[in-house]
Amino acid sequence: MASPVRSRRSSIAGDDSDAVVEEQLTLSRRTSTSSLQQSLLEDQNRQRQAAAVEAMAQQSAAVQQLTVEQLQKFQHQQEEMMQRFTIYLQEQFQNQLQLKGDYDALRTQMEQQQQRMSEHNAMLRTASEKAGHQAREIESSREAVQTPASPRGQARWGWFARGQVDAAGDASMQEAESKESSSGPHLTLAMGSNMPTPPLYRGSSRQEKKSFMDSYLVYERRIRALNEGSTEAGQLRLMPLSSCIEHKTLLRICDYELQRPEREVTEEMWKAYFLSARRSDTKDYARLAAVMKTLAMNTSLSDAESR
Repeated sequence: MASPVRSRRSSIAGDDSDAVVEEQLTLSRRTSTSSLQQSLLEDQNRQRQAAAVEAMAQQSAAVQQLTVEQLQKFQHQQEEMMQRFTIYLQEQFQNQLQLKGDYDALRTQMEQQQQRMSEHNAMLRTASEKAGHQAREIESSREAVQTPASPRGQARWGWFARGQVDAAGDASMQEAESKESSSGPHLTLAMGSNMPTPPLYRGSSRQEKKSFMDSYLVYERRIRALNEGSTEAGQLRLMPLSSCIEHKTLLRICDYELQRPEREVTEEMWKAYFLSARRSDTKDYARLAAVMKTLAMNTSLSDAESR
């Protein structure tokens, strides 16, 4: 049999071994618990990281989606702006074309108005020149009427309207004629009913011109017939045409028809003036009216529709 001390020692040793085993079990449990805790913590960390990554991925996808939407919206805004700007440019171009057309029309209108103003100014200038010319003619006519030595004054007042210069000229001419008559042969002409008298023209129409030419030709033939049987000293002198026109009629013809002074009108011009009556008058309305009275319409002839 074993001793009690050995039994106690063995019991103590068994207790110690049990305690060690328990302690080891406790340590192992603690170790496993700590490992489990660590694994749980790692799993939680992994889950957290995965959640964070997923959240970040979702956030990144949302941000990317937002960026895409923003880009699409920005692109749409840019397209709208480009479209609006294109429409604005087209409107501006149309406005420029319209303004250019209006400017061209206004420029054409201004040029036409300027041309009309130039024509109007030319007409006014011509009218002013004509008015000035008429005023000068009126003034010269007034001076001619008011001046005693003018032809119009002589036509109205005769010998009394002549001035001292004309009277002195008449006196010198009378002295010269008296000297010539005293020195040359003296010739006396008997003025009887057989002496041809020159005709006097005081008309204005073609018929009156023709009548005057007929009378003047008769007068010229009578002068020529009387001069055939006489000497050179006793021949009659043919009166010029200017001396066979009434003075007022002469002034009227010179002023308004021939438009030149009396002293510049030659005998050939007077012949051409009277010979102009030989041309037929195309404006003889009396003859035209007489011819038209003879016109008649034959109503017995059928027209084109009744044939």
